[in-house]
Amino acid sequence: MGNEKKINKREIDGDMVIHFIKILEKSNIVPRDSHKNTKLIETITAIISMSENDFYNYIKENPNRNVQMIRTEFNDWKQVYGKISEGVKNYLATAALGLGLMGTPNITKGSNLTQIVQNQSHKILNTVSFDAYQPTSNPDLDLVHGALGSNRLQDDFEKRVEEELSRQVKNGNIPSVSNIQVKTYVQGDRIITKASCDIIQSEDGIAYTHFTTRGSIGSDYAKRHDIQINGLINRLENYYGGVAKQIGNPIDISFTLNGSVITYRQSFFVASDTKSLTKINLESKEIIGSAINDLRNKLN
Repeated sequence: MGNEKKINKREIDGDMVIHFIKILEKSNIVPRDSHKNTKLIETITAIISMSENDFYNYIKENPNRNVQMIRTEFNDWKQVYGKISEGVKNYLATAALGLGLMGTPNITKGSNLTQIVQNQSHKILNTVSFDAYQPTSNPDLDLVHGALGSNRLQDDFEKRVEEELSRQVKNGNIPSVSNIQVKTYVQGDRIITKASCDIIQSEDGIAYTHFTTRGSIGSDYAKRHDIQINGLINRLENYYGGVAKQIGNPIDISFTLNGSVITYRQSFFVASDTKSLTKINLESKEIIGSAINDLRNKLN
């Protein structure tokens, strides 16, 4: 966007943008390797480097809500946290709260910038969301996080996502999953669990048609979770006959119930199968015929 007119750039640390995006990656807020996305780096650098006057003139001539949001988030961030190098950790904590990664129901500072970064990193095909509730009196804690995926439930987040992946394949897309957001909190007499994710165009060319999650809640939740997911990728690949991978890092979600803090850890995985791999291979195969009849025979 900096090619339309010459701008007077503010003094910006040359490594700041890349460093910033790398930390977002480590916090599972943006997809892995986003810092290698040249277009994304150039776009954010151009936006934050403009002088106030140049930015005002640019927006006046080229109205763009996303650009304005990035600029606003950056200015607010600097004003609140001071130097970039000292404020990144605190800013990311706030951004994580806004995304529900720390178990809060509120969307706060950082969410606009995060969403824009993710939208530029991949093509979003659709968004899937799921809400579930448990009573605060005598709750079934296994179903608090079981709402994300459980054999005990006829409907859950896992099933919703897998249905959407299958639908996208039928529509001719090659889907995967990104930007998983989970939060659990108490409101009134209910424990509320909310989950959402983006269904994206697969970045590695593989159609992921299966989605699954593993998690543990309560005492020794971290140890029990880690045992569950140990070797799971290999087991999924052996079961489905395709490729499996974990989406992001494990997420720890905490909420307070009757004065006690309860935490669970959850991980998410996708897998392809032999059908989806065959479909991709067929779609990418070049068929050449010497004549119409020859081509028809080869297509059949």
